[in-house]
Amino acid sequence: MSSSQKVVVTGGSGFIGMHLMQSLIDDDIEVINIDRKEPVLEQHRPYWKKVDLLDLPEVESTLLSFQPTIVVHLAARTDLDEGATLKEYDDNIGGVRNLLNVINATESVQRILVTSSMLVCRIGYEPSSDQDYAPSTVYGESKVQTEKITREVNPSCIWAIVRPATIWGPYHYGLKAGFFSVLDRGLYLHPGRQPTIKSYGYVSNSVYQLRKLMMADAEKIQGKIFYLTDKPMNLYDWTSELSEKLTHKPVRVVPRFIMTLAAIAGDIFVAMGVKNFPITTFRLKNMISENIVDSQSTFSVAGDPPISMSQGIDETVAWLNQEKKEKT
Repeated sequence: MSSSQKVVVTGGSGFIGMHLMQSLIDDDIEVINIDRKEPVLEQHRPYWKKVDLLDLPEVESTLLSFQPTIVVHLAARTDLDEGATLKEYDDNIGGVRNLLNVINATESVQRILVTSSMLVCRIGYEPSSDQDYAPSTVYGESKVQTEKITREVNPSCIWAIVRPATIWGPYHYGLKAGFFSVLDRGLYLHPGRQPTIKSYGYVSNSVYQLRKLMMADAEKIQGKIFYLTDKPMNLYDWTSELSEKLTHKPVRVVPRFIMTLAAIAGDIFVAMGVKNFPITTFRLKNMISENIVDSQSTFSVAGDPPISMSQGIDETVAWLNQEKKEKT
């Protein structure tokens, strides 16, 4: 990537965004992060512009002032709040429309990557085309709107849509507080030993793929969909290796029929008002449902992901252990 490129990363304070920012900074690329939230890493603060994508004049002023050549749009509301309405995900709708309209008025922009999500289709659903949608969450529906708005606005520059699969790695504070914490405390129960194949992506591989898409020939990416993902893996293999390296103990395996009974009990407790019950039928279904996305187009442009699952686990465990040391 040429050092003459100027890159805007929206959502550069988020999980994938911060890793992309670091990659660009390391390569001396002129880059800014526009985000409502301040960066997690202090060394990223000089590159941060506090911008709300729902504030059209602010977005316009920032882009016209910086004159980027490439925009990587990662900013979004990403939680899966089952009680939220579509209007509450307006960052993924109105914010996208604002950004794309400003880009069409910013002549310097040569390319934009718009981030959607694999959850534009429910887990296990195999879409028949790029515009075959089947979301099962409000978040997923909001990302359907992200894609529809992108096609409707039809940016005047080169554009493509990326759909991250489940992305993991260091600095994922949601996983740290959730799954990684449960695993570290020995509370995670894996539902049986039957293979469950999933499309997951290690964050450094996702950044590698984004960087390749940022510079690929226009005819290879224009108007296309690319999943950010590694090769499909067995969920048991991932959790087992994580458990061994993080806790030095094997992952705890429970037969699926027992997990099913516990999940039904969880549904009852949730209906009674108990929050954050560890297992429900919704969560269990997500755990045991296979989910393999079509990564062929991504690998054809970016090649195979450079970092193995084991290396990614080593780096993630090192970060988790460092976080624990800093708290003591």
